[in-house]
Amino acid sequence: MDVIKRIAQKRLKPRHEEDMVDRANYMTTSFILATAAVLVFTKEFGPFSEPIYCWSQAEWSDDWLEYAHDFCFIESTYYVPSNKTMPMKGARNNHNDRISYYQWVPFIFVLQAIICQLPNYLWRISNALSSKRLPSIFNHAHKAAGKDCENNVAAGIARHLASVLLDFDLNNLDDKELGIFCKFGGILLQNTLSFIYLLMKCLFLFVNIGQ
Repeated sequence: MDVIKRIAQKRLKPRHEEDMVDRANYMTTSFILATAAVLVFTKEFGPFSEPIYCWSQAEWSDDWLEYAHDFCFIESTYYVPSNKTMPMKGARNNHNDRISYYQWVPFIFVLQAIICQLPNYLWRISNALSSKRLPSIFNHAHKAAGKDCENNVAAGIARHLASVLLDFDLNNLDDKELGIFCKFGGILLQNTLSFIYLLMKCLFLFVNIGQ
């Protein structure tokens, strides 16, 4: 329990390089989907679950009823319009009106929750691999914003930003030696986190539209 508690605290701890929309996408949405997955899984596969009820004959025993319900749940169901006659006894339906998705609903919810997490993991991994250390910078800036900003804190942040933002100076590159593609690559390298942050926002948008 202590391990789970520490993981939850670390995961739920606010990160100042992320905004409210980011947290709503990867945290709130994932939590809602995971909760729905647990509830549906318990209803469908729990020890005392009864996920579906099938028509049965009155003389069937309890064991036969349980077998019939399990068979209906595993074999899927199909839709019969009210203006059509019921199939003959023992006849199997081979049409495309079979309803077979409900067994997979909890797993679909889990997959959706994981997909909601992927853009944020891309952003965090990029931060971890970057030399800019944005989480540390934003944390120090957030702490300093609530009080009189000490000179050493501001100076430390300024020195770090200067060292990482100015270490790749495009003005020092020889135009004759580098072509347009190399220059474009240099711009990408200098603004990697900005591009990845925009990519994360676009991925969140695609995930919301897709789901």
